[in-house]
Amino acid sequence: MRRSSDGVLVCLHDETLDRTTTGKGKVTDQTLAELKKLDAGGWFHADFREERIPTLEEVFALLAKSKAPVLIAIDLKADDDRLETDVVGLARKHNVLDRLLFIGRAIDHPDVRRRIRAADPAAHVACVASTPEDLPAVLADKDSDWAYVRHMVSRAEVEQIHKANKRVFVAGPKVAGREETNWRALSAMGVDGLLTNFPLEFREQERTRRDAQGFQSPRLLPSRQFLLPNGWAISPAGHQVELGGLPLNLLAVPGSQYFLVTSNGYTEHFLAVVDAEREQVVQRVPIAEGWLQRRWQTCVRLGRQ
Repeated sequence: MRRSSDGVLVCLHDETLDRTTTGKGKVTDQTLAELKKLDAGGWFHADFREERIPTLEEVFALLAKSKAPVLIAIDLKADDDRLETDVVGLARKHNVLDRLLFIGRAIDHPDVRRRIRAADPAAHVACVASTPEDLPAVLADKDSDWAYVRHMVSRAEVEQIHKANKRVFVAGPKVAGREETNWRALSAMGVDGLLTNFPLEFREQERTRRDAQGFQSPRLLPSRQFLLPNGWAISPAGHQVELGGLPLNLLAVPGSQYFLVTSNGYTEHFLAVVDAEREQVVQRVPIAEGWLQRRWQTCVRLGRQ
């Protein structure tokens, strides 16, 4: 979020125009009319050529018309004492304040967070935790209701943040790229949002995960019947050992009573070590994308060791 030289709030990430537009120099040195002449889309892809730098009011007006359940991160870039009041005022004008999360300078500048909350106590504001050691200060911060986490957060930390009536927003190199394994793990932990350069890929992964949750997870019932994804319950003969949603690969360990099994179904993928004589799982190790050949080859090597 930045201002043009004539005071209009515009949406542009960089301080200068050089990287993402056909212009040169600082955003603050150009009037809105001059900024609107620039191509701000061609640098990304030819399909977006002639896209213009949007004003903040244009973005809020578009958001107000949309019924999509989205949360917009407002990245406050300018060091401007009026910025917070002006942004909150525009958000209230368009009735979109509850759909915004203030980040940028807000995450590490307590004075910025105070000005946002002074403008409207209902504003959603984030405070940064770059390391696990930063979490106590974030939880104690009275001017934020989101934790902006820059490390690979643990399930215990997510639960701790939620118990403090705050939400979790994960950013940084662990999620910015196409980090599908990390995305999957964070979704399973219940994080409330993450910042990635691959939003469409993340959305597709989330849709697949949620579709899978519509199935009944295959499992052994107390009746000793086995529940299938379609809701049927069957009664297998003999003895059974529960091995997850889809025990796809099995490898006997030579010269022992053990064998390895990968579970690759709708739930967590894992490698199980099964003791055939005792008829029980003696070890279980989570694995990512267990159906892939390279993962199974790793399991084979483990079995031979």
